[in-house]
Amino acid sequence: MRRGVVLALLLISVLIFTTFFREGEGGFLHQFKGTVGAVITPVQKVTVAAVQPLKDGWNWFAELRGARDEANRLRAENAALRSEVIDQGLTAAKVKSFREALAIADDGPGGYTPVHAEVLGRPPDLSQRVKLDKGRSDNIVVNSLVFAPHKGEGKFFGALVGIVTSTTSGSSMVTLVTDPSISIGAKTVGAIKPLGLLKATSTGQLILDQVPRTERIAEGDVVVTAGYGTLRFPSPYPKDLPIGTVSSVGGQEPGETQTVQVEPFRDPMELTLFTVYVPTSPAAKRRAGLGG
Repeated sequence: MRRGVVLALLLISVLIFTTFFREGEGGFLHQFKGTVGAVITPVQKVTVAAVQPLKDGWNWFAELRGARDEANRLRAENAALRSEVIDQGLTAAKVKSFREALAIADDGPGGYTPVHAEVLGRPPDLSQRVKLDKGRSDNIVVNSLVFAPHKGEGKFFGALVGIVTSTTSGSSMVTLVTDPSISIGAKTVGAIKPLGLLKATSTGQLILDQVPRTERIAEGDVVVTAGYGTLRFPSPYPKDLPIGTVSSVGGQEPGETQTVQVEPFRDPMELTLFTVYVPTSPAAKRRAGLGG
């Protein structure tokens, strides 16, 4: 049945198209086409005019949404790039710190083994201390020496910046040389006898007090450990460990002594990585009060 209907419609269509092309311009089918066109054309124009604002609005909305999507994508890419740059900067800084630390690893005092440790935190008070991420499980003990690298004359060398004063299994507390509780027997390079005890003021300024005026000291002289303590309390510091340089000498105070101000080679409060030298030889252990 359906096949017969389709064949009939197809036959009618062929007859209509054949008649349309064979008849003249005044024929029935040509007149019917003109009448339909005259009716549809105004309607088509009105419809296009009515639909165009909707079409334009849709195109504007689509373009706006596309622009927003592109802006969001660019913002996401910029954020990712900024994060990558920051991460790379931190990584580069950390690599730089480790390279500097490795440069002094083999130049520490004899009888000590280096352990590199990062800062875990700093106390909220005004004391000059730092907490490191290595402790007894890394063989760090009380009176281990703490160094930081300093570049001088084209190469790095280790500068004394503190001493371990307490430990746990996974961390250690370092009291820095800029803390007033620390005192170190010190002298200048080449001096035969010590100048006195190097101590810090409440502001962290290193001072050698009561230095005889007969000692010839000049700005820029290198200050090192003297390696001495007292009969009751031997020094935990070996001699000739670099600490800093003389920044000023004396003043006009009367008397037979003078005050020497010392600038440390490194500001320990600005560091995030330290090298801890753990005493391993019998002499170093005795110096640290561990027997041996």
